[in-house]
Amino acid sequence: MFPYKNVINIDKDSKMAVYIQIANAIVNGIRNGTLKAGTHLPGSRELARILSVHRKTVIAAYDELDAQGWINIFPRRYVAVSERIPSLNPRKWNPQTA
Repeated sequence: MFPYKNVINIDKDSKMAVYIQIANAIVNGIRNGTLKAGTHLPGSRELARILSVHRKTVIAAYDELDAQGWINIFPRRYVAVSERIPSLNPRKWNPQTA
């Protein structure tokens, strides 16, 4: 099983919300190839237990990731890394085309 406790580091003194920290850690895992497309993530109860956070915090993180297209949530079944991972193609700003 993926070592979520070691990969998702939560700083409760940070100004960044805990659910955003969790979401960012999962996105980083997807971007660096640690979490591959189609990989099943733990349910909200299980991940909350692993990370020692409230279940609603994990649900908020999963909802954020789902809204951004990083994961797919299949209610009462499973949560998985999206097969269609968002592509981020930064472009240089050109004031002449704006």
